[in-house]
Parts: sequence; C-alpha cells; structure tokens
Amino acid sequence: MLTVRRHLLRLLVVLILVGAAAAPAGAQSDAKAQRDEVQRKRAALAADIDVLRATDAQVEAALRALQGNVAARAADLRDAERRAASAQAELEAAAAEVEAKQTEIAVLDQAAKDVVVAAYMQPTASAGILDALATSTIGEAELKQALLEARSANQFDVLDQLERARDDLEVARAAAESATVAAREQQAAVGEQLQEVQQATSQQEAVVAEVQDRLDHRLSEAQSLAELDRELAAQIEEEQARLAAELERQQRAREQAEAAAAARAAAATRSASESRRSAPSAPRPTPTTAPAPPRTIAITGSGSIVSVRGIRVHNSIASSVADMLAAADAAGISLAGGGYRDPAGQIAVRRNNCGTSSYAIYQMPASSCRPPTARPGTSMHERGLAIDFTYGGRIISSRSSAAFQWLNANASRYGFYNLPSEPWHWSVNGR
Repeated sequence: MLTVRRHLLRLLVVLILVGAAAAPAGAQSDAKAQRDEVQRKRAALAADIDVLRATDAQVEAALRALQGNVAARAADLRDAERRAASAQAELEAAAAEVEAKQTEIAVLDQAAKDVVVAAYMQPTASAGILDALATSTIGEAELKQALLEARSANQFDVLDQLERARDDLEVARAAAESATVAAREQQAAVGEQLQEVQQATSQQEAVVAEVQDRLDHRLSEAQSLAELDRELAAQIEEEQARLAAELERQQRAREQAEAAAAARAAAATRSASESRRSAPSAPRPTPTTAPAPPRTIAITGSGSIVSVRGIRVHNSIASSVADMLAAADAAGISLAGGGYRDPAGQIAVRRNNCGTSSYAIYQMPASSCRPPTARPGTSMHERGLAIDFTYGGRIISSRSSAAFQWLNANASRYGFYNLPSEPWHWSVNGR
C-alpha cells in the first residue's frame, strides 16, 4: 500500500510540474510570434535587394531592417539564455534536495537500527526484537512489532520520520526528473536561438558586403565626376557619407553585441565553476567507490595568448578550456585541436586572393575577393577565442561522432558554442 501511495504521489508531482511548464503563454506570445515573423520577412526581402540599382534610401531601409532583425533575434537569444540559466539552477537545487534526502534517510535508517538495539538492551526486550536483529535487513513490519513490544513512543517517531523522508525522496526525485527535462529543453532552445542569430547575422553581413562594394563604386564615380560636375560629385559624396555612417553605426552595434555575448559567456563559465566548487558533497548512504578526482590540465605561457595542453587560446578563457578538457577526459573523450591563429597568416591569404594594397588586404569586403576571404581580425581564432577540435588525431567532421556529441551536450557549460556548418569549430559566440 505504501509503494502505491508513493507512486501516486510521484505521478501527481510530475503532472503538476509538467502542467506548470506547459501552461500556454496566451495572446501575448502569439503577438510576439507574429511580430517576429514580420521581422523575418522584412529581413528576407531586404536580403534580396539589388544594391547597385536601389536608391540610397532603399539601401538604408534594407540595412535597418536587417539590423532590426539581428537585434530582435539577439534579444530572443538573451531571453533563452536566461531561461536556460534559471532551469539549470532549478536542476541543481533539485539534485541537491535529492542528495539531502538520501543522506537524511541514511541517518534515519541507522537511527531505526539503533532503536532496536536499545530496545534489546532493555530488560523488557522480547524474542521479537531478537528475531528482528537476526535478519540482515530489518523490515518495517518486523521493526514495528519489536517497537510495539518495547512500547517506546520515540521509537515510533523514528519510523514515522523515516517513512516521511522516503516519501519526500520520491517527490524530490520526480522534481529532479522534471527539472532535467526542462533544463535540456531550455538548452536546446538556446541552440535554436543561436542559429537564428547566426542566420540573421549572415543575412546582414552578406548585404553589408554588397553595400560596401556599392559604396566603393559610388565614391569612385564621384571622384570621376569631380572635374565634370562638382555639384553632382559633392551630392554623391554627401549621400554616400550618410550611408557610410549607417554602416559604421551597425558595425559598432555588432561589436557591442559580440562583446556582450563574450561577457555573458565568461559570466556563465564563472557561475558554472562556482557551482561546481560549492556543490553539496554530503556522503551517499552506501557509496561503493569514491569518485575519481578531476584531472588537472596545465596552463602554460604568459601574456594574452597561453597554451592549454597544446591549444593556444586567449588567457581570459584558458581556465574554462582547461576545465572542459578535464571533464571530457573524465568522460573518455580526449580532445585536442588548434586555437589562436596569427593574423599574419590571414594577411598572406588576403594578398593572394584580394590584392596587395592596404585597402585590399584590410578593408575590401570578403565577397570582393576570389575566392571570398575573411578580412584580417574578423575570425575568432585571431583573437584566441575559438578552437577547432580534433579527436583521435582527426578533425571532428561529423555530428554523429562521440566527441561532437559530448561537446554538443557540455561545451555551453564552459562558454563555448558551435558554428553549425562546422562541427569542429567552437567559440565564445558560435562564430
């Protein structure tokens, strides 16, 4: 009967938790979904603009639509990250409650056995107690019989506490299971929102590159017209100055967003490290083997770029990388790879693909190079904030590999996110 009661109680808790999590957001959520869809459609139209034929006003409107979509998706990502952090905190609290109840039950189990021993030592001890002590595991029915014969109110209280603690443990386990599901769902939502941000950013960057080309063309045209029509040339230059200012404003917004994302990732890493350090360490009732201590990963070098087991990264993320590699080792996944890349290498590639002038190397849009080549300083590798991971001596090229599966499930805890098109590439902002 007690087992049935516990199962019913557990089922009730799960239903309550699931029901609360699945509560509809209502009309407000529907309205936001509609606004998001409108923004996406506007951005899609803006991404299809023919910048060479469009007016300056149309180009500026397209840029603003694309920037608005990026900002909205970034806001959604921040909301998803907050929900994921909250879900993770609830999961940790639920796990701590389970551990606390297990410890309490272990103490009460011992107290119950002590009660029987105490009753046996009394002159009024009966054969029923002796029978209870003779078994390797004291059942509740036998223990109650022994306590009835001993007639001890305190002994009954211990049994009641033990029964309540076991019921509480079932409730705590149900809550922990629900919290685990919620945390996984919220973490998956973060991944989905990150992909939305990346898609919106890719749309924006593609148009910005074309607008940069257009800007170069129009300014060159103005210079050509200067001797023929100074007034028209001045008008063109003024119009392009406004367009250039819009591009500069959006570039600053992107840099601020990247800095904020890096700060959030660093904060999340610090929070995860603090949680691991402050996690409850109460003993299990019947531990079989002691957990293996985490392997220490050495950080070598000085300055802004250091080495973590051969992977060169910025010193601001070195501890996170070391923690992640140690956790992967503990799971049987030995990771290696490449991190920081000297910008000199990218400059050499730009010379080959884009041209040898200062403009061609440092400023020409990537889409103007053949083949398209990133400008120096735009890669997270050149900042030491990205890693291309290898596993078993090979680049992680498949999402089905054990290494990718582990990273996909755990890397975000250490502030790293995947570039969806490249299973091997993980950085502080997923770029």
